[in-house]
Amino acid sequence: MRVTRLVAGGAAFGAGTLQVLEVFARGLWEAAGRSRVELLANLLGDGSVLFAAAAGAGLYLVVRGHLGSRERQVADLGGIVFGLAAFLALLAVVYDLFWILWGPVLYGQATVPAPSVISQVPFLAVWMGLLLAGAASVRASSLGGWRYLALGLALVSFPTPVVVAALTPLESGLGIRATGLPMLLPAGGWILAGSFLIGAKVPARAAGA
Repeated sequence: MRVTRLVAGGAAFGAGTLQVLEVFARGLWEAAGRSRVELLANLLGDGSVLFAAAAGAGLYLVVRGHLGSRERQVADLGGIVFGLAAFLALLAVVYDLFWILWGPVLYGQATVPAPSVISQVPFLAVWMGLLLAGAASVRASSLGGWRYLALGLALVSFPTPVVVAALTPLESGLGIRATGLPMLLPAGGWILAGSFLIGAKVPARAAGA
């Protein structure tokens, strides 16, 4: 279980770090106009979703043993959703890499943005997985502070950044995903979650769990 926590914590750190880099890449893209930086920003964003899905799956594995049968069914559904999110995010990353490497050769232009719908689906799947895992774990008193982690991540990932972006006239939005400075909120949340996953002690499993 310690290995699972370390891997999940590392993935959470990766998700937060890539989101921070995405913020800066999109800032450079807006300042310099359309360029390969746009494709790099897409890659960073989709990569962060891939890491977030892996971190969510690790968190699900950590808390699963503390759940009752009914809560475990809900958490298992969340685990399935995390797996789906990881698969879709991986496809998006491959798509982004394809256009970075071969897009300009095929079409003679520097950038071909990834379809926004493709990027939104794995992002929403991670959020849904966090909601399901959080709804199940919040009822497990034996988890202590761990039981609020998934729901906290769901709140800080979405809709909080979107609300902040809507209230900030200078910020832009990419579909339902906020970009610019509001994106630093979920980035900070994932980095803190990584610290918690790696450093916090997991409570002993409840009897019969």
